This record gives sequence, C-alpha cells and structure tokens, in this order.
Amino acid sequence: VDQRVSEVLEAVGEKPKFEACRIGVKGKQKTPRPVKVAVSCSDIVTQIFRKAKLLRDSEEYKRVFICPDRTLEEREVHRDLVTQLKAKRTAEPNKLHFIKGGH
Repeated sequence: VDQRVSEVLEAVGEKPKFEACRIGVKGKQKTPRPVKVAVSCSDIVTQIFRKAKLLRDSEEYKRVFICPDRTLEEREVHRDLVTQLKAKRTAEPNKLHFIKGGH
C-alpha cells in the first residue's frame, strides 16, 4: 500500500512522509477498498488537494480519487449532494453540472 500511495503522490508532485493503511473489511469480491493516508502537516494536505486534479490527466491514475476525511454529518450531506447531482445530470444531460465547494 505504501508503495502505491507514494507513486500517486509523486504523480501530483508531492513527496511527504505519510502513513497509509487500507480501511474497511476485506470481502470475497475484488472491489478495491479505500486507503487512509495521514500526513504530518495540514499545509501538505492542502497542497495535495490542490494538485489532485492532475491525476485526471494521467492515464494510470485517472480512476484514483482523493477526498478529505469527513464526519458522519458531512458524509450524509455530501451523499445528498451527489444524489442531487446525478438527478440533475439525468434530467438535463446537455448541461454541465458539478458540486462547487461542497455546497
């Protein structure tokens, strides 16, 4: 896990010291589990989030998503936003819809 996380962080131009571990229960299916990454400084986290969009341009990491740790309430709000976004995309497929600033 550490090697893969290191490769992803290098793809966005960061090389911080970190701790990484898989979260969730390993199941019989081959679905990937999320990886929790902890770094020592919040400034490093901010830089990683700013550069995370660079992963979309990479063929190898275009399906890798970096998202912040959220509380239970924040996860519920975000889930509702994603549901609303999907409904808008279905209703108006010719328009561009996105979540801006988590609101």
